[in-house]
Amino acid sequence: MEIIVKKETDKEIEFEIIGEKTILNPLKQKLLGNKDVDYAGWNTGHPLLANPEFYVRVKKGNAREVVRKAIKDLKNDIEDIKGYLESEGSATEKNKDTRASRKESEKSNKKDKSNSKKSRKSSKK
Repeated sequence: MEIIVKKETDKEIEFEIIGEKTILNPLKQKLLGNKDVDYAGWNTGHPLLANPEFYVRVKKGNAREVVRKAIKDLKNDIEDIKGYLESEGSATEKNKDTRASRKESEKSNKKDKSNSKKSRKSSKK
């Protein structure tokens, strides 16, 4: 990935990103969650012919530093998710066990209800 800064002032930064598009929406959302950001967005001309350009304008602070902090926060979010998934071991196996336990419980409840109905019928006779 290559980044070319097109325009930069204290309050604004505009850069072109070459070779990457998937990180742009999470970055935009993280920036928009910051109360000091006035505007954050990106666009691309023709998706096959142009690279995306990202633009950020801040109310206060330095635009470059606000973008750096948002990137750092995103990295931390990703590490948190990664850590959670790794520490859970095999989450899939745990989910299977939970589902199996629920099914057994449901079967048991159905049997109890069925026996209860039979018991009521025989007591009526």
